[in-house]
Amino acid sequence: FAVVGDDQYRHAPGRSFPSEDLTSEYREGLFYGYRYFQATGGAVAFPFGYGLSYTRFSYDDIEVGADGVSFTVANMGAVEGTEVAQLYVAKPEHVVFRAPIDLKGFARVTLKPGEKARVKIAFDDKTFRYFNVETNGWEVEGGVYELRVGASSADIRLVAKAEVRGTGAPNPYAGRDIAPYETGNVLGVTDAQFEALLGHPVPDSETAIDRKACFRDLRKSRSPILMLVSTILTSLVNGSYKKGAPDLNALFIYNMPLRAIAKNAGVFADMGFVDALVREAKGWGLIGLLILLLCGIVFGRWGLGVLLCLVWVLGPVVFALVRNIVKNKQLTAKIGR
Repeated sequence: FAVVGDDQYRHAPGRSFPSEDLTSEYREGLFYGYRYFQATGGAVAFPFGYGLSYTRFSYDDIEVGADGVSFTVANMGAVEGTEVAQLYVAKPEHVVFRAPIDLKGFARVTLKPGEKARVKIAFDDKTFRYFNVETNGWEVEGGVYELRVGASSADIRLVAKAEVRGTGAPNPYAGRDIAPYETGNVLGVTDAQFEALLGHPVPDSETAIDRKACFRDLRKSRSPILMLVSTILTSLVNGSYKKGAPDLNALFIYNMPLRAIAKNAGVFADMGFVDALVREAKGWGLIGLLILLLCGIVFGRWGLGVLLCLVWVLGPVVFALVRNIVKNKQLTAKIGR
């Protein structure tokens, strides 16, 4: 799940995935999917973990041990069925912000009518931990935890408590304004609040025209030719989305960085070819138009101007292609000997 409910937020620059900018900002933090809806009380058609069955199950007799939680599941219906019991962990009294509940384990059990079984869901090193950006490691906040067992995130049948010893790590967000993450209402996280979560300034999302620029970024270039290529790709991608059948080939090229040309088509193009494209994208090809106008207006040699313009614009690209082909042929001949 992505955070759902506010299209303006979902499609804001740099705040969704995939992003049209240099960065994708996951401002929702850990509040995605069921964690978001549990935190905000949003209504959903089918809660996380929900499943249909031709029978019904009861849960009873929960016990907490050092290595896990056990309970009894019984088939109360008239037909055989399978239930997936789920363990969610919560810590109502907490210092470090967290989701209201976290899925930490599940167990699948198949029972005949009237049959019951003892089910156990084991703890592991991930059951109570969280990642502390201050210590740069996994920590455990000490205190009382609730172990909630149910048929879905919204259908909790059993609750037990457990005292857990913590690692004593400091709250990495002490003194910082991270209000949205304290409540889970993350649809309006400000730059300052996101920076408080990150612990550093929000990265610049402006696209740089270099080897790392993607084909989609070429619409921001200074090359009419490459701008046209990017526009055509964008049209193909958007058109395929509207049809409900994304064009994977167009998407692959659309999101591919220029440097990948040398990686994927090394036989025909190398980084020299990529650099020639970058040169064109940065606007050096526009000088060819000046040459054309100079030859045409000043000297009356429009034909010569067109020729020189083409040489100026396409020359570096063609030269890089030819050079790489020759180099590969020489290498192939050397290996053959």
